[in-house]
Amino acid sequence: PPLSPYSLAWYQEKDEREDGKAFITITTDPNPIKAIPDPDGGDQNIWLYTISMVEHNGISFTVNEMTLQPFNGNVPMKVIAEYAERLASAWGENIIPANGMQYWRTGMPVQAISHMGILIKGIDANGSAMEFRSIVEFSHELAE
Repeated sequence: PPLSPYSLAWYQEKDEREDGKAFITITTDPNPIKAIPDPDGGDQNIWLYTISMVEHNGISFTVNEMTLQPFNGNVPMKVIAEYAERLASAWGENIIPANGMQYWRTGMPVQAISHMGILIKGIDANGSAMEFRSIVEFSHELAE
């Protein structure tokens, strides 16, 4: 896949809430993500984390695409994309319900990555095409 056209600074901007449209916040807890020893006994430390997507305006949102954009400092790396079919198989349907939430659990070996930009694109129940973004920071420290 190509590099994202978006910068690290763009992912760090806050999305604006608009009346009559879905509004999604995307978070991970904790942030930054600390590494843990591989639970499967491998010799690499890994980052495991959960992305929470919560709708706040009472309007459901159909996610057509979710992209994860790794950065090493300000340098973008290859985009990881998840599409509607994969989200639907994970969630039952590719929808973040009105005033509801969805989760995406993911992880990777510790590597030369400092941040991950998260972008979801889709259409809300009122037909507005929208996108929402967030940023995850990674720590090379081991979790306590």
